[in-house]
Amino acid sequence: MLGVRRRGDLLEIDPVLPPALDGLEATVPLDGRPLDLSFRVGPRGVGPVALALNGVTLETTPLPNPYRPAGVAIDMRHVRAGMRTSGRNRLEIQVS
Repeated sequence: MLGVRRRGDLLEIDPVLPPALDGLEATVPLDGRPLDLSFRVGPRGVGPVALALNGVTLETTPLPNPYRPAGVAIDMRHVRAGMRTSGRNRLEIQVS
């Protein structure tokens, strides 16, 4: 449901959420550290349109999906570069 998964050197973000879950927050492990997720869910609830890690916009690549707006992939090098070594890390996910 949250659509956050690690696939090799990529972090894939492909949530399918009802608009009623706008503001949903969750924490998942990433590279042995907690990553706080915050979802801003639009009326469609699919297809990430913006991602920011600790306030910095991340470059994404669309995932293939012929049936609905696609999720995105982020190179883990960019994720690691944006993660703090101490304290909390926050990934804000805006969904259409």
